[in-house]
Amino acid sequence: MSNVAAAILINEDLKVLLQLRDNKSFLRSAGLWSLPGGHIEELESPEDAVRREVFEETNISNWSPKFLMTLNDVFEPGPSVTVHIFTDQIFPPYSIILAEGQKLKFFDKKELVNLKMNQYLDLVINYAYLALNNKYL
Repeated sequence: MSNVAAAILINEDLKVLLQLRDNKSFLRSAGLWSLPGGHIEELESPEDAVRREVFEETNISNWSPKFLMTLNDVFEPGPSVTVHIFTDQIFPPYSIILAEGQKLKFFDKKELVNLKMNQYLDLVINYAYLALNNKYL
């Protein structure tokens, strides 16, 4: 089983940042909107991994990962993946640079239902909004 770390980044307008994954058959979630993140390297903590991956993929470094949950992604064919999800609200200044995938974009919560993404992401993102609204972050 593989371990990955991913981030739910919510901006000052309460929009969530998603990445359109490359459409390559060997990639998990190929061609889908997904959270920035990636594999945890040997001897790396999930928090260190999510910081590294978010910076590598988006150029965002001014955030403080807050642990939200861990889940087993069994929604795609192949072996399941353990996903450690962190979240934070980010405020300017930040400069987003696409370094992986096809596109990075902030989406309003209402836009999520129309996106082509993993079926569990809407639930997980809504959980992050709930934590933010209740000041758990």
